[in-house]
Amino acid sequence: MFQLLYRTAALLILTLVWMMIGSDQIRETFYASPSPQDPIQKEPGTLGTPPTATPFLSPRPSEPTLAVAAVVPGSTPTTKDYTVDSFIADMRTRLRLAPHAAAAAGPAPAPGGWTAWLTAFVAHYDNAKCAEATQIPITIGESTRTITSASICRLVPKGENGQPIPTSIALILTPVEAQYSLSSYVFPDDMMETAKTHVAELYKSGNPEILMESTITGAHTSTTQYAAYTWLEDQWIRVPGLASLPSVRSMRIENAKLILKGGIISSAGAGTWQRERTFTFQIRDSALQLTDVQADQSPTIYHLLQDAVDIESLANWQHAIDRYARVLEHPADKDDYQGYLFQNKQELVEGGKDPVFERRFQEAVRALAWLRLQLLQGDTNRVPGNGIKQEPDLGEFAGLAEVVKPAKNGEEARTAAVKWAQTNPAWVELLNAPFGYANRNWTPTSIAAAIAPVEPSY
Repeated sequence: MFQLLYRTAALLILTLVWMMIGSDQIRETFYASPSPQDPIQKEPGTLGTPPTATPFLSPRPSEPTLAVAAVVPGSTPTTKDYTVDSFIADMRTRLRLAPHAAAAAGPAPAPGGWTAWLTAFVAHYDNAKCAEATQIPITIGESTRTITSASICRLVPKGENGQPIPTSIALILTPVEAQYSLSSYVFPDDMMETAKTHVAELYKSGNPEILMESTITGAHTSTTQYAAYTWLEDQWIRVPGLASLPSVRSMRIENAKLILKGGIISSAGAGTWQRERTFTFQIRDSALQLTDVQADQSPTIYHLLQDAVDIESLANWQHAIDRYARVLEHPADKDDYQGYLFQNKQELVEGGKDPVFERRFQEAVRALAWLRLQLLQGDTNRVPGNGIKQEPDLGEFAGLAEVVKPAKNGEEARTAAVKWAQTNPAWVELLNAPFGYANRNWTPTSIAAAIAPVEPSY
């Protein structure tokens, strides 16, 4: 009788120990929905941290939850069939967010809590992972100070064809009084290793902006892109526009400006006429846009023309006037074209070996600068004055001035210039002589048309 009681007591002890170990393993590996007694359910505005109540293995119909497999101690259940949209929607459910990113009352999370919560959340998604959150202090209203948390995550959702597509996204969570605001940005490719977030003020609104940086590596060149988010009406809003530049060598933000240095396309087909330049982006007219381009060096008359055209494309009329005047005043015998390639009659010609051709090229460039200057001056509402000290020698292309000068207005001048270019194709051919697709391509129509904005991400 004593032995039977001893065996029964031992069996009960072993059973209790096994249940305690198994329960701890389940709690570590299964992120369950809160039970009715869970305080998280009473405060739905809080982060849905892993519950302390006993988890259950099947979702309750009244509360949408993650689709999970049967839990086995020591394993991590994952969801494989998901999309980026369903991932975000599920996150909103877990955060108790309404469709418009508003949550019910609840205390704000402590700084750093977003990373831990997000780590537990993505554990249920196949091959998903998130980096440490960036903490961003912002001011809401006149005196309220709060913390925004931004994390970069890598997902492997299913694409339209059913195949997994690695994707990188940024998630931004901000407590607003007793609510939350959740925003997301999908990077153009799987680039979690190169994606970054920067915090700096671009709007001069008193709050910083968040810049999403991503780099796409091509066959020859890496192109870096920047997307901006600004705090507006209690949520982070994507600012229209994109700053993009190949081969970024440096990046800085000062005086509410994003300043990038680079721009070289590392491809033989792009040509040898490229230079590293400094591109300045600002938020203007509610969009992130290019506002200035500067080159450290302009070694030839053609590079001076490039500078003037780029400035004109940004609608900086007076600055463009000065740049075109510099082209016209450039000494004809100053340029050395060794190391540059020309395309002449479908043949590549090395610079420095055909002085007659190079002289004609310089005259063609000077003629275009003269025309653009006349067109700018034709609109008296834009720029005053002549801009040049004396009339330049257009050489072979002096006939252009003869048909443009009699024009009574800018429209007549454009029409006359286009007709002259059509009957003198050598002019346009020489303008397109610098070899490389990174150079602008001129046509009889474009030489007198509005200048298209510079494309630094060609």
